[in-house]
Amino acid sequence: MNKTDQILEAIKNYLDGGKKASDLSREKWEDAGLELNIYLGDEEDSLGKLEQQVAEKKVEMLDSQEKRNVAEADARLEATDLYREMRTQKRKCDRIKEFIKLVKLRAKGEQY
Repeated sequence: MNKTDQILEAIKNYLDGGKKASDLSREKWEDAGLELNIYLGDEEDSLGKLEQQVAEKKVEMLDSQEKRNVAEADARLEATDLYREMRTQKRKCDRIKEFIKLVKLRAKGEQY
């Protein structure tokens, strides 16, 4: 489990324990947001590698076709575990970015 997973899991466990997000101090939220912001680059790097692997797989599929059919290659690609892993990583990056936005709003004392 990497650092971002540990941070997100700790917050999830806190909330699963019946506590509210508002029960966490501003400092705890800011610390979590800062750490996630620092490690977001690692997650985006992982996403970039997966996107490249997916693109390479698509090229392989197209090269193996007698008559190139991009729609078919896309459909077959979307059915792979690699594509699912890439989409999962993208959603994770998106959740981290949204978390950071919420932390910024909270730090400013704004409602979200």
